[in-house]
Amino acid sequence: MKLFEVDNGYIGFGVVKCFVIAENEDRAIEIARHKYKAQSKCYGEHYYLNLTATCLCGDTSKEFVSEITDE
Repeated sequence: MKLFEVDNGYIGFGVVKCFVIAENEDRAIEIARHKYKAQSKCYGEHYYLNLTATCLCGDTSKEFVSEITDE
């Protein structure tokens, strides 16, 4: 399993994103889409249709630490 950061291109106080553990990028986006869609009442389809996944960790069975960020 891999750890992904999935964002939709929106900016709040920082980049609007969620973290997903999934087998691959496509599955990460599929899983995240459900969460974004549930939050999209005020935004419309673009809030959950244009998602981008970035793999943060390719093997979640090993130790991992992310980069430090203030986003």
